[in-house]
Amino acid sequence: MSRTPLTHVLLVDDSEDDNFFHERAIVRSGLPSRTTVCRDGIEAMRFLQNCAETQGRADLPSVIFLDINMPRMTGWEFLMEYENLPVEMQEKTIVVMLSASMDPLDRARALDSPLVAEFLSKPLTADKMRDIAVNYLGANIAQ
Repeated sequence: MSRTPLTHVLLVDDSEDDNFFHERAIVRSGLPSRTTVCRDGIEAMRFLQNCAETQGRADLPSVIFLDINMPRMTGWEFLMEYENLPVEMQEKTIVVMLSASMDPLDRARALDSPLVAEFLSKPLTADKMRDIAVNYLGANIAQ
């Protein structure tokens, strides 16, 4: 599987506060990337489809942090739609469920999906961001 280097992070979450803090954590991680925020799964799917259609997949996110409970399209519904995107597109992006849910069934369901690399509890921190970059994108971070 050929992953892209960490250049772009997509946050999919309806909480303005969470997005604000998660964007700050991404910056504090010191990893070079830009961040795009989508407030629900529908907006995120439109963004990804636009990347595929107009930019030749050059602007695909390296990582998608996906909330579960959102209006209009939940994280679970997003995953069903995401599965319909071209496989070569899916292979370039890591999907991480980032949720406040403490339900072990949510965790199990997420980790049972071949589309989800990891399930993390909110909030996203700089350390969690660095761990994702090292574990899934092969980033070499000096200690």
